[in-house]
Amino acid sequence: MTDERADGTRTAASRDAVGRLGRIADAPFFQRALHGGMLLAAAVVAVLGVVARQEGVARFRTIWAEDGAVFAQCGFDGSLLRCLATPYDAWVHVVPRLLAAMATAFDPTLLSYVLTALAAIVSALAAVLVARAVVDTTGARATALLAGASLTLVYPAAGEVGGNITNLHWILLAAAVTVTASTWMGHRFGRADALLVSLTVASSPFGLLIVAIAAIGAILRRPRMVGVTALTGVIALVQLGVAVANPRITLPAVPSAGTSPIGLYVDTVVQAGIFGPSGWVPDSLVTIGLIATIFVLAALAWRQLIPPIDAGAMTRVGSRLVDAGAILAMLAAGVAVFAASWLLNRHVAGRHVYVASELTVLALLTGLGRVLAAHPGVTIANRRMTIVKHGIGILAVVTIAIGFATSFRVRNAAGNGPDFPREIASERVRCASGAGVLPLTISPLPTPGIETIWQIAIPCDRLAR
Repeated sequence: MTDERADGTRTAASRDAVGRLGRIADAPFFQRALHGGMLLAAAVVAVLGVVARQEGVARFRTIWAEDGAVFAQCGFDGSLLRCLATPYDAWVHVVPRLLAAMATAFDPTLLSYVLTALAAIVSALAAVLVARAVVDTTGARATALLAGASLTLVYPAAGEVGGNITNLHWILLAAAVTVTASTWMGHRFGRADALLVSLTVASSPFGLLIVAIAAIGAILRRPRMVGVTALTGVIALVQLGVAVANPRITLPAVPSAGTSPIGLYVDTVVQAGIFGPSGWVPDSLVTIGLIATIFVLAALAWRQLIPPIDAGAMTRVGSRLVDAGAILAMLAAGVAVFAASWLLNRHVAGRHVYVASELTVLALLTGLGRVLAAHPGVTIANRRMTIVKHGIGILAVVTIAIGFATSFRVRNAAGNGPDFPREIASERVRCASGAGVLPLTISPLPTPGIETIWQIAIPCDRLAR
C-alpha cells in the first residue's frame, strides 16, 4: 500500500508539473517571446544568406556593377532629388537610390561594406514581414521562419540578387506579393506591410502585379486593401509613364537560352531554381509539393459539399477556395515575372529566375501551412490525423532546410572580384599625385560572353587623408 501511495503521489506530482509547463507555454508573455524569437531568427538567417554565401572574394568586399557605376556614382556626383528623379533601364529605382545616398555619405573606402550592410538590413526586414504574414495565416512558427529566411536562401539569390542594392527589388517583389496575397487568407496587413509594397512598386517594373493582388483583396473586403490598391495603383501608373517615355538601356548581346519560355521555366525554375546543382534535395520536389498542396486545398473545399451539409459549409468552402486562389496567385505572379523577363530580354539570367523560384517556395510553405492548420472535431481519429499533419509539416520544413543548407555556398561572377577595399587602398596614391577622381573597376569582371567593364569614379576629395 505504501508503494502504491508513493506511485500515486509521484503521478499526481508529474501531472501538476506538466500542467504548470503547459500554462507557462500558453502564457501570453511566452507566446510573444516565441513570436519575437522566430522573427529575429528569420532576420538573422536572411542576413547570413546575404553576406556569407559568396565563395571567392567575400560579398562585402565586392561592389556589384550598377551598385557602383549607376547608383553610388550618382550619389557621389549629384543630389538625392536628382538621383531619385533619374530613371535607369526605363523605370524609377527609389530604394536603390535612397540606399546609395546613405552609402556614399560614408568614407568611400567603406563603400562595399556599407552597400552590403544596407542590402542585408532591407532583406532582413523583408524576411521579418514575410515570416509575420506566414505565421498569421498558418500559425506555424518553424514554417514562417523558413519562409522569411528563404528570401536569401534560394539558389538565384546567391548569384546576382542577394547582397547588392541593384537587384534588391526582386527580393522586395517576392516579399510584397506574399504579404499582399496573405491578406486573402487572414493576414493582418499593417503599416510596415504598406511601406514594403509602396517601396516595391516605386522600385520595380512589375508593380501592377501588386495592384492586381491588392484589388482582389479589396473585392474580398480585406482590411486596408482599398487604400493599398489606390496607392500602389498611382505609383504603378507613374512607373508605366516613365517606362513609356524612357528607352531601356542597350546591353551587350547575350546568347539566347532558347525560344520556348515553357521549356526554360521547367529547366531553370522547376529543375534548378530552388537549390541549384549542389543541393541534396531535388528542386522539382518543391513544385510537385506545391501542385499537390493546391489539389488538397481544392479537395478540402469539395469535401464540405458532401452531405450532410451544415449551415457553415458554404463559408468553409469559400475559405478553402480563397486559400487555393491565394496560393495560385503567388505561383502565377512568379510565372508572370519570369515570362515578362524572357519576353523583354530573350534570355534568362539568375535575376529573372529568382521571383518565380522564391514564390514557388513561399507558396508551398504557406499553402501547406493552411492545409495543416485545419481544425477538425475532437475525436480519436482526428487526434491521430493531427499527429500525421504535424509529421508532414516537420518533414517538409526539414527537407527544404536541408536543401538550402547543402546549397548555401555558391561560386558566382562577383566572387572573382575585384576586392574593392584592396583596390582602393592600392590606387589611392594617385589622388596624392594630383588626380581629381579615382576610377576603379568593380565586379563582375568582363567575360568572353559579356565584355562590359564596370567602373566607379571615386572623388579624391571624398577620401579621408
